[in-house]
Amino acid sequence: MSSSANTSKEAPDFSSDPRMKFDSETNKWSYVGDDGVSYEYDTVLGAWFPMHSDELIEQQQSAYAVKGVDESEPAMNPKQKKKRVYTYEETDKKDPKKQKREPKITSVYVTGVPPDATMDEMKTVFSKCGVIMEDLDSGLPKIKIYHDKEGNPKGDALVTYFKEESVPLAINLLDESELRLGDPKTVIKVQKAEFKEKEPSADKKKNQSTNKNKTKKRLHQLQRKLDWVDEESGKKAEKFNKIVILKNMYTQEELDVSV
Repeated sequence: MSSSANTSKEAPDFSSDPRMKFDSETNKWSYVGDDGVSYEYDTVLGAWFPMHSDELIEQQQSAYAVKGVDESEPAMNPKQKKKRVYTYEETDKKDPKKQKREPKITSVYVTGVPPDATMDEMKTVFSKCGVIMEDLDSGLPKIKIYHDKEGNPKGDALVTYFKEESVPLAINLLDESELRLGDPKTVIKVQKAEFKEKEPSADKKKNQSTNKNKTKKRLHQLQRKLDWVDEESGKKAEKFNKIVILKNMYTQEELDVSV
């Protein structure tokens, strides 16, 4: 027995299929598929494989071509690539508005507020949509009820949340609703607040730099108040994932009887 056995198998007879052609030189069967690609039967693997040709290579290149990339250009060594140096004129032409990030809006503007409405009442209603932001100095909720020069309520207010996701929720749930349920005279209008950007004064900039630690501490306390599951992570998230709430399992009467 020879030490190197021939692993090729005898090719099946495809002569009954008019699409098939037999090459006596290669001793292999071939045919042209509906996609225009020529296939050849491999007797070792017992399967059909596409034959390499210029047309097949062109089809593959066109299928994986990237718009704007010239495949005919030679590949460049990354070390040979030159870093682009921006000149003063190029950097000056950039639009500063596009580079500037849009500020996050976490406040809602409320109209139709009853004249006798209090901050606590507003907090109770609007807290249903999220955690109300607190003033960093006083710790009071950031709810501003506007007054005129004489000190009389004007009927509008500004409510600031801790998370910007609370703004659309408050609009959907509280817009055109009654601040006091059952009282049609207390229907309020809620919309996203709009602010005109102002240049902070020198005193305000100084206070902002000195109150960074106080701000971080207050924001951390507000974060802990959040009861949204998607805000949790790590072991606490794993704990929530293992909790199942079952409702309507039994009535109070059934519980009394079993006891």
